[in-house]
Amino acid sequence: MPLSRMATLAVVTLLLLSGCGDIASTGSIRDSIPPIIPRPVSIDVGTGRYALTPDSGFHVESNDLAPTAQHFAAMWAVPMGRTLPIAPDAGDIVLKLDSTLPVEGYALRIDDGGIQIAAGDAAGAFYGLTTVHQMLPPELSGAGPAMTQAWSLPFVDIEDAPRFPYRG
Repeated sequence: MPLSRMATLAVVTLLLLSGCGDIASTGSIRDSIPPIIPRPVSIDVGTGRYALTPDSGFHVESNDLAPTAQHFAAMWAVPMGRTLPIAPDAGDIVLKLDSTLPVEGYALRIDDGGIQIAAGDAAGAFYGLTTVHQMLPPELSGAGPAMTQAWSLPFVDIEDAPRFPYRG
């Protein structure tokens, strides 16, 4: 094999191996949250986890968001073994409207203070809670109680909004 061909092969091999090393080194971050569909505009994974417990509840700052909280409270009722309360002034899952966010957009933060979702409208709050749902353990989708221990979510900052002004 000519020397120039061997040099090219060596460079290509090194590039491929260096790319694999990067994947391996960031794999722990990627493994800390499951794939979210559709992929959000931005995801920033922090260090630490927040645990939902049987004492968790929804803090809904706008009546427009109450149906969204009711939907997820009902969906999580069987796996949690109870329906999460919905209140305007207490709860560790906070839903609020933010007029600076686009229609159907949301900003999700999970940290040691709980889960906070700011949304441009009720649809944005729904999509934010759908993202939270995708990060919960798969046992959540079962037919029976699944909360044998706290559900743990990674600390994240996620922002998302539709990329196009139309659907379809």
